[in-house]
Amino acid sequence: MLKELFNIKLQQDMTSYFLNELSQKGRVVGYKKDTIVQTSSDCIYIVIEGMVSEEIFSEDGKQTTLFLLGPGTIFGEMSFFQKYEKTCSVDISMYHNTKVSVIERNVLNSEIVDNPKIYHYLMHSIIRKYNIIMLKVADNYFNDFKGKLASTLIRFAIVEEGDIFDGAIIRNVKSITMFAKYLSCDRSTVSKGLSDFQDAGLIKLYKDKIVIENKDLLTKYVNFIW
Repeated sequence: MLKELFNIKLQQDMTSYFLNELSQKGRVVGYKKDTIVQTSSDCIYIVIEGMVSEEIFSEDGKQTTLFLLGPGTIFGEMSFFQKYEKTCSVDISMYHNTKVSVIERNVLNSEIVDNPKIYHYLMHSIIRKYNIIMLKVADNYFNDFKGKLASTLIRFAIVEEGDIFDGAIIRNVKSITMFAKYLSCDRSTVSKGLSDFQDAGLIKLYKDKIVIENKDLLTKYVNFIW
């Protein structure tokens, strides 16, 4: 089911087009590490370099990470259609400097007329994010912490590799701190959970990646939604 929800071929087509073609129509802006950007509903934003974290904030300063976006992915697309500025706060480049191409509404509308597949890509991005939120909510209600951790690792592997298999590599987990924010728990809990999985032979931890070692045992921790 997850493989179908996260169609890697369509995602690769979308990111290639946004990164190599549509981004050329925009205004490139560089952001320093930890910069927080308020998006405009009259633009969409294409990540060219680095990584963007889309987060929501409460009035008392709490935050949780919704999406992690690498080169070729976009943010601001929901605000663009909703025409409301405060869809979410966006934390740009949590760990290093980032470059973003800002595409104005009039430019995007003109491009859509000439190339209607852009509209399909925008819908794909929105639906993909909806699926991620759906699965995160399901994990919070149907799984204990290790089930939630296993489910997230499986999802990340499928998003990056197109499927879950022994030897699948996860590169988007840049640090334990980032992963803890994504899972909405403390760093020590995540660190222990990953260490326990490694000790059990489920995964292998490296400085810049996580490798799935035993996908069958890993999936046994998860209470999937269907």
